[in-house]
Amino acid sequence: TEQAPLDGDISSTPGRGIKRSRDEMEASNEELPVPPPQQNKRRCFMCSCKLELAQRTIGRCRCDRVFCALHRLPELHECEFNHKEDGRREAREKMVKPTRHLGPSYRREDHS
Repeated sequence: TEQAPLDGDISSTPGRGIKRSRDEMEASNEELPVPPPQQNKRRCFMCSCKLELAQRTIGRCRCDRVFCALHRLPELHECEFNHKEDGRREAREKMVKPTRHLGPSYRREDHS
């Protein structure tokens, strides 16, 4: 009872599930075309509704565009900025790397 793969089967997609090195990921990010800058930062980039000063501050995205409350989230305005990779990069930078062996004085002592 073997089933034929579906057209939308993601397991048959080449390149899926393969762990890439950091250099490959950075190289693939550099190949993306640069989108044109937003002309009028007083309006939402998606729906062109007028924005007050507070809304412009709240609706500013890391892709350097301004959005209204409806389009503020990255998944709602098809953001080109890779928020997930940026978070991973920040976590790697904050990670503590011990430069020397801590020794036995930092071991847990069990007093039975």
